This record gives sequence, C-alpha cells and structure tokens, in this order.
Amino acid sequence: MARSNPSTTNSTRRSGSFSATRPSGRTWYCTVQGIPASRNSSPASPPTGEVSDPHYFFSISDMALTQRPWRSGVVYLLPAGSFETQPPLAVGDVRVQVAQAASPVPVTPVAKLMVDPSDFPFLEEIRGHDDELLQTRIAADPTGFPWVEEHAGQLR
Repeated sequence: MARSNPSTTNSTRRSGSFSATRPSGRTWYCTVQGIPASRNSSPASPPTGEVSDPHYFFSISDMALTQRPWRSGVVYLLPAGSFETQPPLAVGDVRVQVAQAASPVPVTPVAKLMVDPSDFPFLEEIRGHDDELLQTRIAADPTGFPWVEEHAGQLR
C-alpha cells in the first residue's frame, strides 16, 4: 500500500486513508502531485466474468502538460492490514475494479521510497485534456470516460 493523506473521496463518500493499489498509480500520484489530473487504471470484467488486463489512461490539463510539470515525491509504504479494496463499479454490463483501497483508521508508514518522474513508466504517454470540455462530457455522460478523440495526442 502507498500513502495517501486521510481524506474523503467523492467516489466512495468515506473518510479515511486512501491508497493506490498498483505501483504505477503510486508513482503517478507522486509525479503529478498538485497538478489537475485524472487517471484510469482499472481491470474490467466483461459479462463473461473474466478479468481483463489493466487499461491505463493518464491525463492532465492541456495548460499543465505544455509545461511538463513533473516532480519528485515520496511513496509511503503502509501496512495493508486495515485497508479494504474499493468494490468494483458497474459500467453497463462491465465491472471495473478501481485500483484504490481505503483504511478507516489512521496508518503509520513502515517505509518511504523516493521517486522521480523517470520512475513513472508511462511518463511519455500522458495526454492533455481541455478542462472545460472534460467537465461538460462528465456532466453529460458520467460513464463515458475517457471520451478520447485523438487530436495531436491530446484528449478532446
């Protein structure tokens, strides 16, 4: 588990300490800390019940992307004992496993790991998006993420 500050998340309406459950998610949050960002990194289960490989989608605001605002950070390794994996989300007839876990109690890191942007394996695949257009699409179709239309590698 990696550390995330105790907080409340809108997707689960729950207070606690939150953690990305995949290494790429942990490094992503360190690399883009404080930057308007969105991410999709979840295995999906089609109606057959099989679980797909993870599908990664990393995007930040167009304005931020042009500045390549990557930064170094710290991944806090946490004891997994009190964490519960977020339940899968239903998107049509597909179940999506969100790569996030939560602990309802405070947790103390057992170790810290310094990371820098070069540790994030998808750094060159991060897309840009138009914030206003993205919000409009979310309002019109909340399950349509990532609403990708290619335009010079950007989310439109």
